[in-house]
Amino acid sequence: MSNRIIFVTGTDTGVGKTVFTVCLIHYLKSLGARVAALKPFSSGGRADAETLWREADSGLSLNQVNPFWTRVAVAPGAVRMRSEGPARLHRARDHIRDIASRYDVTVVEGIGGLCVPLSKRFLLADLIQQLNSDVVVVGRNALGTLNHTLLTVSELRRRNQSRVAVVLMDFFPRDASAMTNQKMLLHIIDGVVVERFPFLPSLTGCIVKSSRVERILKKTLAAFSPLDTFSTRRCETPETKTSVARLTVRPS
Repeated sequence: MSNRIIFVTGTDTGVGKTVFTVCLIHYLKSLGARVAALKPFSSGGRADAETLWREADSGLSLNQVNPFWTRVAVAPGAVRMRSEGPARLHRARDHIRDIASRYDVTVVEGIGGLCVPLSKRFLLADLIQQLNSDVVVVGRNALGTLNHTLLTVSELRRRNQSRVAVVLMDFFPRDASAMTNQKMLLHIIDGVVVERFPFLPSLTGCIVKSSRVERILKKTLAAFSPLDTFSTRRCETPETKTSVARLTVRPS
């Protein structure tokens, strides 16, 4: 299915959203999909946005990838953002939709958690709701993640976001809860895929083929639609019609 939007949000800041997003980008590209990556809002600089811009290599400019940003490490709604205009919900939504119309899949990384204020008038959750996208909730596989994850998923469901998957990142000091968090979430949340993502020492691990990482990414995508299809459009020549190669993602 072309023009799909996958929104990667988190239970908090610093939980591993960018690492997961980069791995998802490379996996989708390996399937032959035309992929764009966006980080509409960033604070504390543009390092994560620059990473997505570089790794996706989609032909977009950095300002297209990251139109709203500030060097100050606070919620976007707390300061004036650097942009070509005010941060308004319709501007952010329309920008994402416009980019998504040009690609098979657009992966959008959020900022912080679901209810971060993007301005004094709207939250990140409002943007996700307007887009009606697939949503991946990334969280720490550590003590406290049950409460944070359940609150996040509950708010998404309250907003009628039904296509949700959860990924717990094994990027943090291991504690006793790391062995039980996934099982508890699967028991409590009906109908939501919950995966554990292994520690990667660098982003190189997102590119190098790993059967475990690929299996997790495949299951995460399949959570949104068992028969989800990504297409590759090849250039049309005078002699041939455009050919479409279809790749199906199914649960393993």
